[in-house]
Amino acid sequence: MTAMVTRMGMKSTHDLTAEVASFPAPEVCDALVAYFQHIRPFIPVISMPEFLERYRTPDQPLSLLLLQAVLMAGTHACSHPLVSSNRYSVKNILFRRASMLFHTHHETDRIHLMQAAALFTWHVGDGDTVAGGPWYWFGIAVRIGCGLGTHQYSTGLLAKERAPILALLVVGLCLRKTLGTLIPPPGADVGLDFLNRMVELAYIGLYVLAANAPSLERLVDISSINARLGLCSLQSGILSVTEKDFPWTHHPRMHYNFILLHLHRDFDDISGSQTVRSTVAQLAAQHALQQCPFTRVSAVTAAGIQLAGEIRTAVATRTFLIAIPALERLATLLRCTSMLALYWPAAHAVHSIFKEAHQEYDKYVTQNLQGEQVSMPETLTDWNRLFAGSQMLQQVGTDQE
Repeated sequence: MTAMVTRMGMKSTHDLTAEVASFPAPEVCDALVAYFQHIRPFIPVISMPEFLERYRTPDQPLSLLLLQAVLMAGTHACSHPLVSSNRYSVKNILFRRASMLFHTHHETDRIHLMQAAALFTWHVGDGDTVAGGPWYWFGIAVRIGCGLGTHQYSTGLLAKERAPILALLVVGLCLRKTLGTLIPPPGADVGLDFLNRMVELAYIGLYVLAANAPSLERLVDISSINARLGLCSLQSGILSVTEKDFPWTHHPRMHYNFILLHLHRDFDDISGSQTVRSTVAQLAAQHALQQCPFTRVSAVTAAGIQLAGEIRTAVATRTFLIAIPALERLATLLRCTSMLALYWPAAHAVHSIFKEAHQEYDKYVTQNLQGEQVSMPETLTDWNRLFAGSQMLQQVGTDQE
């Protein structure tokens, strides 16, 4: 029977138990706990002092699920050569172990289940965002958290137990009153103000998504969204962040410009793409790209679409001297996607798409400047048609396909 199971490519219960209880070498595990330094400030779902105390005390074992989930998340930022040289493979192995513990209900503590689900958002296996991926796991964290009532004040839950609901920051479902449970991580200037800004931007993002919905159940006031974005910018100092500032201060600025690009896709005078590109470059210069969550790949994609649209408009009107600097900006963006691809595999696909677009536009511009009078090839992506839903911003209240 064992031989048959082996030939079928299946593992016995004993084999599965051995796998989920396996860990890297001690020095690698210590390096993987880098989650707390690089990732926890953005998703502060675990009490760092309590975790580290139990991690260092053999007679106080940690939750197996939580430990494997932390090691998996730490892989994203770990600089140990055995990890960084093969980051994707190591992360996949640790995710498989942790997710098996999750799906087999090995863990019964629902707080730990919610914490693990939030940490799983740092893993992307493929392009499936419905049955897997960061949005899928955020949804699970939301449902477990709301079921526990961690989004409410409750005398039945300790402050450190309510804190995991902050994992929902990115999807904008976190309530402000839970932010008071946060303890800023030692050695990092990340605290209540940073999280407040991210939550505020996330709420504005929900209105932007509603404005771009295929059909509107209610009118969306674009001017009010603009006003909220403007006030957020003025009050937070997002636009005044410099390359010398602490790395975490760059994230609200990138998030702000991502929303701006999505809201005003058809505008020609948006500087959001430039800001997104410069922010990625500044994070790279500060060796802080490992802090970027998966949404930063979306921000770079939005910037690339904006640039591709600018180039297409320029070449369509044969204003090639405007197209040339736009091509240079797109080349800079390609370097950004290459850097992000070290941590997020999805950035590889984004890089390939815009690299092909850059090559085709560059070839077209060069041929025309040499006097060949070449027509724009039909293969070039028309980003306006691809994202036709953005036209809704100009026609609020009309029926859309």
